[in-house]
Amino acid sequence: MRRPSSNPPIVRPAVCALVSCLMALSALVIPNSGVRAADSLTDAARQTAKPLDQQKVLRAEPGSGPGNGPAVVISIVPVGPSDCVPGGDPPMAPAPWEKSLFRNWRVGPIVVGSSLASGDFSPFALYGVQIGIEPAENIRLELSGLGGRASFAAGSDLEALLRNPREYGVGLAVRYVIGHGRTVPSIEPLAGFRIGRLSWRYVNGILLERDGRVEVVDQDGVACYAAFGGVGLTLMRTRHVELGWTLATGLRTYESLSDQGLRNDLFGCTPFTEMRVETRFAL
Repeated sequence: MRRPSSNPPIVRPAVCALVSCLMALSALVIPNSGVRAADSLTDAARQTAKPLDQQKVLRAEPGSGPGNGPAVVISIVPVGPSDCVPGGDPPMAPAPWEKSLFRNWRVGPIVVGSSLASGDFSPFALYGVQIGIEPAENIRLELSGLGGRASFAAGSDLEALLRNPREYGVGLAVRYVIGHGRTVPSIEPLAGFRIGRLSWRYVNGILLERDGRVEVVDQDGVACYAAFGGVGLTLMRTRHVELGWTLATGLRTYESLSDQGLRNDLFGCTPFTEMRVETRFAL
């Protein structure tokens, strides 16, 4: 049973429509003309409940499969005085905010408790590392990597048929620090975006036909995207260590095809809430 959402009745459909439009635009760049020809994740869940010798062969999207999806590469290349052209003009003195870009780095572990407004999931925890910089006064940019074991709701069909669910992702957030001092707690409104992946194993595997070949597949997954906003609070701050707490809420949506090329009809646009405990070490 889905829990009631606290979001206004207009906000959630509007955000879901915006995310759907963005995914539709991406489909223009990465053609996916035969989605409807593929069987669905619901079909896979029904078949994996049976032994392999009693299963029906499922059809995957032609040309799909692990390793055929788009890849996102994030590269940070610091530029220093050694990159100046020999014989050129000497570099100009950096502005104060440019100095802070290389001076105020923060690195530390984070623990995230996540709860989705979906009857298919129960609350679960993710663990990771967060790297932050201050490109300008009172502004922080944070890149985080998270991973851990997801949790399907106890007693649900998903828990019985899709085993060992795991989730990992990479996120980018910006926060504005209100009240900045070594002994004074700071309030920090934030907004961000995360790209991730939910994966699982089929309890009995499935028979999958792709590009004219039939194979036994025992694991699958689906990419997910989340936009969120919230507020953080730095509770303790010393010269080298900070301890913070963040509460965020947002919406997440999933790709239309799974990693194995099955049509995704199990996971849709879902509100979520996260609570994070953050430890940051200043470099």
